[in-house]
Amino acid sequence: MVKGSNRQAQIPKGSMHVRWSHRHASNPALDLPVFLLSLPQSQARRTAIEPRIRMHASNLTLVQPYDGRRPRMERIEGQQVPANLNVEGYEELDIRLPATCLGTTAVQLAVAVSHLKAVLEAYTSGASLALIMEDDMDILRWPSAPLLFTAPPDWDALSLYMMGPDADAIYRSPQSLWVPWHTKIFSAGAYIMHRPAMRKLLQALLPGAAESGVMRVVDLTPIEPHGCQSERVMFSQVRAFVCTDFTLVESSGESTLDTSHRPMHDATAELVQQIVQEQGFTLIY
Repeated sequence: MVKGSNRQAQIPKGSMHVRWSHRHASNPALDLPVFLLSLPQSQARRTAIEPRIRMHASNLTLVQPYDGRRPRMERIEGQQVPANLNVEGYEELDIRLPATCLGTTAVQLAVAVSHLKAVLEAYTSGASLALIMEDDMDILRWPSAPLLFTAPPDWDALSLYMMGPDADAIYRSPQSLWVPWHTKIFSAGAYIMHRPAMRKLLQALLPGAAESGVMRVVDLTPIEPHGCQSERVMFSQVRAFVCTDFTLVESSGESTLDTSHRPMHDATAELVQQIVQEQGFTLIY
């Protein structure tokens, strides 16, 4: 864990076209335990991303997510959802949904529960800080250790990427290096979480798991009215902030989301690439 005081970095007025100008070469990379969500059949993605992660992280754990893309897993919306939702891939779990999750797709639900599984693995490993990421992320630049010092002092989770119309507007004209997460900011593709926040999340949504190390009940009813997409599940119960500069990003065409989210996903991915080409992505920290 990196020690030191936190401070909020602000963009000076009149410098909208200069992002974070220059990162000193002497700043060390952030060496955190990484928990990588990757399906067994995603060998090509792992082959591409694993060596790059290991260049910066000395501890990498593969987390097998639940697969929500099976043919018989249909959209939940419009159906009567029982209190105990048993679907292929995680039949052993007692999943309790609020009414606001009735429009969540089976893919989205599987991704959200998979992220909770990753947090549980990070917590049971004893990690004080962990970077949790999906295997469809791309590394523009690995976060530097001093980047954590710039985060707001009350942070629980730091998301390193966002997408959606609100995210696009923030990326175009960032007012600070970190912005508070809200429900119109999407993506849980890569984020840092500290141990007290892991425990808080587990106690809220996985009853008994923090003590036993085993997922049996997934109770998503506390997140109402936020909905059951992965970022809402992960960030609505903790103090989460999102980085407005680029370290770990997604590329267009790489998402495992259902097709209804692809236009939004690809629009942000293409915008990020445009900004990187025009303005750069180097961090001052």
